[in-house]
Amino acid sequence: MSRISTFNEKLFRVGLTLILLAVALGSFGVQMASADVGVFDQWYKDAIIDVNPAVGAGAQTGEIGIGMGPERLLVVTIAIEYGATADSMLSTSPSNVTWGGIALTMIDDEVNNNQNNLWIGYLDEAGIASASGTTLSVTYNTSSATGGRRRMVAHAAVYQGVDQNDPIVDIAMNDNGAGNTSSLSFGSTVEVVEGGYIFYVANHSSGPSGTATPPSGGGYVEHFDENFINLAKSTSSKAVSSTGDEPNQVVTFGNSERIAIGVVSLRPSPAPMVVEDGVSSNEDTGDGILAEGEITKAAITEISITFDKDMANVLDPSPDDAVSNWKNYRLLTEGSVSGFQTIDCGKSAFDEVMDIASVDYDEESKTATLSFASPLPAGIYRLLACGTTTLRDLAGNALAGNGVNSGTDFVLNFEVAADPVVVVPEVLPDTGFVQGVQTVLAEQPKDLAYSSTNILLKLPTLGEEMSIVGVPMVGGEWNVNWLGNEAGWLNGSAYPTWKGNTVLTAHVWDANNHPGPFSNIKELAYGDQFEIQAYGQTYTYEVRSSSVIWPSQTWKVFQHEEFDWVTLITCEDFSPYSGNYIFRRIVQAVLIGIS
Repeated sequence: MSRISTFNEKLFRVGLTLILLAVALGSFGVQMASADVGVFDQWYKDAIIDVNPAVGAGAQTGEIGIGMGPERLLVVTIAIEYGATADSMLSTSPSNVTWGGIALTMIDDEVNNNQNNLWIGYLDEAGIASASGTTLSVTYNTSSATGGRRRMVAHAAVYQGVDQNDPIVDIAMNDNGAGNTSSLSFGSTVEVVEGGYIFYVANHSSGPSGTATPPSGGGYVEHFDENFINLAKSTSSKAVSSTGDEPNQVVTFGNSERIAIGVVSLRPSPAPMVVEDGVSSNEDTGDGILAEGEITKAAITEISITFDKDMANVLDPSPDDAVSNWKNYRLLTEGSVSGFQTIDCGKSAFDEVMDIASVDYDEESKTATLSFASPLPAGIYRLLACGTTTLRDLAGNALAGNGVNSGTDFVLNFEVAADPVVVVPEVLPDTGFVQGVQTVLAEQPKDLAYSSTNILLKLPTLGEEMSIVGVPMVGGEWNVNWLGNEAGWLNGSAYPTWKGNTVLTAHVWDANNHPGPFSNIKELAYGDQFEIQAYGQTYTYEVRSSSVIWPSQTWKVFQHEEFDWVTLITCEDFSPYSGNYIFRRIVQAVLIGIS
């Protein structure tokens, strides 16, 4: 999960900013190895700006120094006290509140009809990076207000690890109107997100003896409750441990007074991902992309992976998380067992690990480049970028390798071919046994053993579901006698879910004298759909043709396809006179979606 942490803005205003950050975090870069980071005093009682606003229109200023950190959000709260009915001291105009000359985005404001005003706004990472200087400037709309402005105070905090595209989950604003009360609720429940942060600020007209008390049992930490003469202001916050709704909490006060409250829920930054078509190679495959299932003859000495966010690259003290650490990647090729046995960054004893000579990371392009000592030899490869335990962004969020869930590995399969892959068998496999009798099978020889793929074929229209195993081609043919209730991927055709033509077969009639898994595939018609489940994803195929062919018409089954196609094949029309099946049924379908 991602977490939002905060910086002590008071520390950032002093001259020892970087030294203090280094002591607190052990790093000038604040590149967290873990998303569950510590929390610092994000609100300091001394106001950034503390003035008597009766001086009229114009800018009031103060200084806020901001330290380095990932995905920062500067939050500013401004409280105003009036001598009589309050007006809207600040409009929604971007020029009203700026930091370093960059306008803050207003989250909301609350105008109490009896003298209190509260304004909350923020500046994201792009605004912080674009700012010139450290001056916070607040400009009034008008030169005066009814009864005169008695006081204006501004406070600030800097959070890190905040979603830069949509930082605010929810807000609530409330006031007690023209009356005085000794308590006030948030005004509504507030949506919160696991790993986020929630804070509230209260502008109350307490005398010297008045205090604000955080909600009982709410888990809030009070950062200050300060009387600034004519205006009292308090701020409390807490980290969010689970997604849901924060109750409509009630804050109590020492006196019966005028009150305005603002509540803000912050969204944690999302997990990083590999960008779409974000893998390439050197030598290039021809289109600048090394795609899933691609077959290439390129002499590959480098593979580059581009992420959508800047990744952590701290080699010390957390080398395991560094994006330039070769241990955070796997390049595998098939070992002693046909088909990959490794589905995540845990190595299988049957797959062979290719050596990665080095990994270079370019922060500007967010690209990690894996280098090999020599061009990859011909073979089938599986590339993994490890999000389950290691690769993280600067805020500590683990890689969402599957594009959805944080802490998952990115997986890419491809093939380096010495020559174009062409399979021309002499005859199509015999997938049916003699009907009317049980056939006793001999023990399966080791050289004809099938390989596990961890892939599932589902035919909803027929009510069939079966595992897919790899059937080796030995002596120019495939022996499918021992498939039982499984489907066989005919080695030499495209690997299931890869681009090209994948050929899957299963029995029409099994050795036990029962209909096999493919006994009814002739009922599949144009537009019917079936699925292949692999790597935590579902690949949906739609039927485009169904036909009957002779066993010798192998080219009709193994025709080359540019896109991801699947050909289902089984026997048809058993002849009791010859004891053989006369025809082969083929059903061909194309990939239409991945979920």
